[in-house]
Amino acid sequence: QTLRAAKRFRSPDRTPYQLRVGVDHTVPAPWTKISRKAEYVFDIWEREYTFGDGPFPVRITSGNDLILLQSPVLMLNTGSGIQPVLWRDFKITEQHDDVVKFSGNGTTGGLKFSWESELYFDGALLCRISMIPATKPISIEHLSLNWIMPSQFAEKLLTPLYENWNCREGESFKMAYQHPGDFILWLLGDNKGLCWWPRSNANWKLAPASKPFTLKPTGKSVSVQAEFINTVAVLTKPAVYTMAFMATPGRPLPDKWRDFNYGWG
Repeated sequence: QTLRAAKRFRSPDRTPYQLRVGVDHTVPAPWTKISRKAEYVFDIWEREYTFGDGPFPVRITSGNDLILLQSPVLMLNTGSGIQPVLWRDFKITEQHDDVVKFSGNGTTGGLKFSWESELYFDGALLCRISMIPATKPISIEHLSLNWIMPSQFAEKLLTPLYENWNCREGESFKMAYQHPGDFILWLLGDNKGLCWWPRSNANWKLAPASKPFTLKPTGKSVSVQAEFINTVAVLTKPAVYTMAFMATPGRPLPDKWRDFNYGWG
């Protein structure tokens, strides 16, 4: 005699697996393919990223608005004053519908740099920068990343928690490195902005109780500085810094976005 039993269960939607999302270079809706408009200019859903010689964009626009006024500059002091890293050898190593990959090198202050960047279909730019002593251990007094944005897109600050800062000329806002699991610096206006994300604080060396992040409004712009080293550090082997930039918003609103009403029950 055969015994039979039955139990109902819910089968989840298998569409992502059938479409093999993330397995190939197909761009999922509602995003669109990355379009190369010029040699180093890429169009990504309502945004345009322009590159120069280094890992960071020299220009970002969203619609008709300029989001980035000055390209992020990596500044370094090995005892001869603060100098910018000079980038060279920029090349595109891969280009697909969903991602474009770049690489290059740089030098300054007796150090060598190598870098790789990946620009994704949603506008996220992932950068990995290796700082390498050229011949022997070298002392570093300062290492920071600096960029400038229009003040209209830097009126609010998320880290990701909302920070109460006043975007007023002459009032610098300094901040410590907080909640490292999800720390970001996301400056934005009513609906457009620029987000910076450090993967971690690996290879940072900061003075005790220091506040390495500074926002300074000047006229119609806001300068941003992120310090990685502000006290003497000795580099004996390559140090890697991983970070990302993203112009926001990163995707179009759903067609029926007003139908959603999030709230507490």
